[in-house]
Amino acid sequence: MLSLFESFKSLDIRVGTVTSVDFFKNAIKPSYKLTIDFGNNGVLKSSAQITRLYDTETLIGTQVIAIVNFPKKQIANFMSQCLVLGIVENDEVVLLRPDKRVKNGLKFPNLHNTRKENCIQKYFISSIPKCSKVCVVC
Repeated sequence: MLSLFESFKSLDIRVGTVTSVDFFKNAIKPSYKLTIDFGNNGVLKSSAQITRLYDTETLIGTQVIAIVNFPKKQIANFMSQCLVLGIVENDEVVLLRPDKRVKNGLKFPNLHNTRKENCIQKYFISSIPKCSKVCVVC
């Protein structure tokens, strides 16, 4: 069985820029179909239940954080290829995103050497809340 940290490290979490947004008419809950550019990692599509706080015009050009190595998921007539991350507050999803513009495709965490890995592991384990409402938005 993988440790919590090993499971976390296996996630491929990357930054991408939303390039197109369409209202997802066939979804059960109000959603958008997003096209997201992850730089050298390609362009992926995702369904996101973020219509309460975001409109289509303001989402285009916005950078988001997504898990890009989960299996594809069929949602109605749409194939979601990545999971956009957000925080749920009062039934509204707030997107997780960088606070300044970064290169598309950058990975979090960027664990290239043991020293960084140990530092991030200590931080990660010590900062896990007892109850968290972090969710994926599709």
